[in-house]
Amino acid sequence: MNAPMTNEPPIIESSSPPQNAKPRMSILGKLIVIYAIFFFIDFIGSTSIALYLQQKDIVFFLGLPIVLVFPVFYLSIACIFIEWRRRRWLAFLPMMTCILSFVITGTVAGGMRHAFFVRSLLPSYESVVQKMESGIISVYKVNQMQEIKTQALLAYGVYAWRDTNGCLVAQFLTDGGIPSRKPSGYLYSSSKDVKPRDLEDSLRKLSDDSRWHVGGEEKPQWFHIYVK
Repeated sequence: MNAPMTNEPPIIESSSPPQNAKPRMSILGKLIVIYAIFFFIDFIGSTSIALYLQQKDIVFFLGLPIVLVFPVFYLSIACIFIEWRRRRWLAFLPMMTCILSFVITGTVAGGMRHAFFVRSLLPSYESVVQKMESGIISVYKVNQMQEIKTQALLAYGVYAWRDTNGCLVAQFLTDGGIPSRKPSGYLYSSSKDVKPRDLEDSLRKLSDDSRWHVGGEEKPQWFHIYVK
């Protein structure tokens, strides 16, 4: 006997994911997260090699991927608008990972540079400054101390002068940053009440270069300087 006929439409299986399926991160988002992690490892590794091994050529090549940081960050922002409807909160994860990586990297690298300066560079720089203040090394105008570069560890240039108040100011130029290798270094002022802004104006005027910036105080009367 034949089966009774029904008017119900045939069931067609759908290939689309179920409505309650958990969203997953896109391939683009995963690549951005991987780059953020790689950025941290690469930057910290380059900083370590630059500070402790002084291998400038290796540091330059290791630092090349860092130039992609801004395009990748802008791409992480674009992911929010492109993938929000499908990925929901996961669309924010690439951008948040980038921000977290940049903040942690800057904090760790700054701490490494500060520790290296205090432990390795500062003793020899203080020795040079003491000779200037005692008169063993005469400072009467803005001049480069060619004869004492060997006494200041890792400094390729040492400049010293007296400001308008007669206070000693000494500039120690070290190797540049990563990956641009722009000049940077440290600045000493014998004045205990000096302000970074006043030192910055004096440094720009005497060097005839408005790109110089005075950063944070590494130790009392010692400041980090860099070209921006």
